[in-house]
Amino acid sequence: MKALFHYIPALAIREAVTLVRALLRDKKVDYQGRTVGFKGGGLNFPPLRPDLPIYIASNSPMGLRLAGELADGTIVSSCATEATVDYSLGIIGEGASKTGRDIPDIDRVARLNCCIGSKA
Repeated sequence: MKALFHYIPALAIREAVTLVRALLRDKKVDYQGRTVGFKGGGLNFPPLRPDLPIYIASNSPMGLRLAGELADGTIVSSCATEATVDYSLGIIGEGASKTGRDIPDIDRVARLNCCIGSKA
């Protein structure tokens, strides 16, 4: 059971991306995954565009691989060193190659946390 627990977050992200894409494309959606289920629902507004880009933010190898395989973009950690970013891009590239894509096909964002305040 411990090994299965390790895969559930990536599976949930995969299923959520699949569901969101279906909702953007179709008026009524039925979807049943292992972690995500949706029956006879839809958006109560017309989507701005059916191909809205979906980004995946993750620090885990499975999440990064999934971003490369499935997402339009990926968001990597703000606390990353150059070596960590290179490592992350390598894993994203592994996922991308599974679907015939290359790293330049995927938008890459380095998140930066900051706090802005007045000088007191």
